[in-house]
Amino acid sequence: MPYRFAVLVLTNGRTIFSGKRKDMIPYFESLDYPCPAQKNPADYYIDLVSLDMTTPEAHVESVQRIEHLASIFTQHQPSLTDLSHPGVLPPKIWTASAPWQVIVLWIRALIFQFPYNLIEALHQVIQNVAMSVLIGVVYFGLNRNQASADDRLGLLYVILAVGIWPMIIHIIQKEYRAKKWLHKDLLDRTYGRGAFLIAKLLCSLPVTLISIGAYIIPVYFMTRLRQDDDFRSFGIFVGMMYLHVFAWRATAKLLVYMLPTPGWTVLPLSILAVLSSQTSGYPVHPNQIWRVFKWFEWISPTQWTFQQLTQQEFNGIDKFNCQKIPVQVGGLPILTSPNCGVETGRDLLSFMNLSRHATLPQDLWMGFVAVGVYDVGMFFLAFLAFFIIRQRPRLTPST
Repeated sequence: MPYRFAVLVLTNGRTIFSGKRKDMIPYFESLDYPCPAQKNPADYYIDLVSLDMTTPEAHVESVQRIEHLASIFTQHQPSLTDLSHPGVLPPKIWTASAPWQVIVLWIRALIFQFPYNLIEALHQVIQNVAMSVLIGVVYFGLNRNQASADDRLGLLYVILAVGIWPMIIHIIQKEYRAKKWLHKDLLDRTYGRGAFLIAKLLCSLPVTLISIGAYIIPVYFMTRLRQDDDFRSFGIFVGMMYLHVFAWRATAKLLVYMLPTPGWTVLPLSILAVLSSQTSGYPVHPNQIWRVFKWFEWISPTQWTFQQLTQQEFNGIDKFNCQKIPVQVGGLPILTSPNCGVETGRDLLSFMNLSRHATLPQDLWMGFVAVGVYDVGMFFLAFLAFFIIRQRPRLTPST
């Protein structure tokens, strides 16, 4: 039976030759069976070890020849060790402790995956900066007057419900790429699940913080989402945005660890995103939301973040600047300038029903607590799903 690098010749269950291809012809020549000229060696030696059924004499001669060749090959083989005497057992495989597993995984991620990890980190940062600058250009230099009030609400909505999704889609793709080798490593017990999660957190957290900051900081200053007295509003904006992005990252990770393909993950995540954005208080007035879905605003990170940021943005406006257009009264030659429809920031929040969860000054921090609890809960469920569900990728023809 010829192979690419080795040859095994069998007949009637007896081994006639086994070895390298280049050694087969010299071996048979040493037994006085040289291959004739102009003849294929494979065909010749197959005929040599085949039973000849043409005549009874030929059959007897082929049986004797095969027996002779098989016995010669057996004599040339080294004798097996006597198994009656116990040998030395192989050493016990040493399993690294969890801290050592974390250190090795950390070294593998930072050193042995360089420079691909650096390229991917730069890709995330550049992508987030581009999205932030794009939003900032569209809403560049908004004024703090009545005419721009609705634009500011739309800006906050776009930052929360639209601009973050390239980050989330990137996370989904990255997690499913990791599943291709993660499943095999876990089956082989190369490392533990807990060690993998800890090492992954230590390696990815700095890049995650930088990439999220690259998204939220440029748009903040380009659209004048700040107060001139101090940086309190800036701190609140940054803190809430980090919590909000982490909330959707945790939700995406939970679905990735639960479902086998990216398509199955995107569908429920899209449904959650639509419900969360539509109950945030901007696309649909809170009083007009269908009662079937109104409960979702209590668990919507977008709603809590949007309300917190609008409170911070408009509560400090004691009076909007608005252009009063003179109107004629009752056909008489009398011109008057009516008051603005919404004169203060609190009037705007009351009209939009965005202050329904914040009746006291200390209640403004309810957004931090609500989104923080959501983050902790989702990350806990994601870790639980990672430990319980087998992280086996769906096999495709490309893999």
